[in-house]
Amino acid sequence: MGAPAKPLRMALGALIIKECCGFSDEETVEQIRENPYLQYFIGLSEYTDNSPFDSSMMVHFRKRLGGAILKGINEITISNDKKKDEPQDSNFVVDNDRSEDNEDKNEGKLILNATCAPSDIRYPTDLSLLNDAREKLEIIIDVLHNPLKGKEKKQRTYREKARKDYLKTAKKRKKTYKEIRKSKGKQLRYISRDLRHIEELLSRNSLFLLSKRQTIPLIKNTGIIPESIAHDSTEEKLFAKVADILLAKGFQELGLSSSVNKERANCADVVATSKIHGYTLVGDAKAFRLSITAKNQKDFKVKSMVDWKGENDYSVLVCPFYQYPKRKSQIYGQALDGNVCLFSWEHFVLFLENDIKESKHINLKDIWNISDTLSANITIKDKDKNTNFHDNGNDLIRELSGIDIKLFTNSFNQCKSSIIERGKDEIVFWKNERCRIEKYSKKKATTELIKAMKMNEKIATIKRYIETLKQGLDNGF
Repeated sequence: MGAPAKPLRMALGALIIKECCGFSDEETVEQIRENPYLQYFIGLSEYTDNSPFDSSMMVHFRKRLGGAILKGINEITISNDKKKDEPQDSNFVVDNDRSEDNEDKNEGKLILNATCAPSDIRYPTDLSLLNDAREKLEIIIDVLHNPLKGKEKKQRTYREKARKDYLKTAKKRKKTYKEIRKSKGKQLRYISRDLRHIEELLSRNSLFLLSKRQTIPLIKNTGIIPESIAHDSTEEKLFAKVADILLAKGFQELGLSSSVNKERANCADVVATSKIHGYTLVGDAKAFRLSITAKNQKDFKVKSMVDWKGENDYSVLVCPFYQYPKRKSQIYGQALDGNVCLFSWEHFVLFLENDIKESKHINLKDIWNISDTLSANITIKDKDKNTNFHDNGNDLIRELSGIDIKLFTNSFNQCKSSIIERGKDEIVFWKNERCRIEKYSKKKATTELIKAMKMNEKIATIKRYIETLKQGLDNGF
């Protein structure tokens, strides 16, 4: 006895979805798994997160529903549609005496399904999103350059040319894949140039001119490196520098005097001083990709933070809260032993949204000193547990800051929801990349693989090394 057969509605519905949307077999199953309205269309009684059938079943559906069966289904559908158009029973009497004045009138708009609700959210990889990002960067450049008016010439952003390049493609009714890809590349290059200008302006200005309202949404997104940024690229390094700047800006909004350390090697990213209470601290900003969840303890550099503290009073590591290890990890023990405060971007958002700021009556040194406070009640056996910071640490921060537990929880839940939405966008990016690669010819796929593995660069490096050895042989050593 084999597996039970799938219902006719499921088989027929899946084939209709595939043909109407132009999906592959695998994509059809994935789309049905993700969308409740497609699950309803194929006859499922309730939503499920599991695939209703394997993609290989699509082959059996096509064999099962041959031309004769599909023709019969079409005839039944047409006959049912004709019955609806036939006049009603002659016994049915229409009340003509009803006054037209008393007749109910339909007014207004009615949206019956939330999936049909109007939305201003655009496709996350749309060309217009890149254009919006470029325009916002140009506004930031304008704000940062205001103090330098009349003193220095403003950096060229080519905004008019960039706008024309965007409209040249965006206004076309039909765009080829090559045109879209070329236009996206241009916008990305404009964005990269603007980021370099912002980095230069921020490095020359001791004041960070963005308001707290403008800073909070930036800090919310700082902990996640976009998947569209290539690993170890110039853009990734710029992203890391922006994270350092936002960390320094965050300390400033908390009432501290802070700056980005210009020395990039073997030192913390940020140095901050309490203007009121006189203590000093060093801070280090971390951001990770959502696609890389298994992080080595060396990625957090907790031991390095102990060394970088030097003569300063405190050491603060700022990472995405939900990227800290969820089980036992040596970084928690190292933080307790070296008195390193494991803070997060989510904590910064919480403090800024609730107007936490140092004053004569508010001293944040107890926040930066939580590792020392926690270690007093933790045994050597339990020092590597994540609950030391995730649970006990959060309770202590909430107690010291005076923030209500409901506000604390709501703020973290909002950040979590934002990360989930961000994750969906990153999934769309990789799905589009996968579709793009699937269209490669054999020659192009081979070329891209050689480039990705840096084979030519490795061959050139080995050749240069061999040449140096040959010269040594000729010289007799």
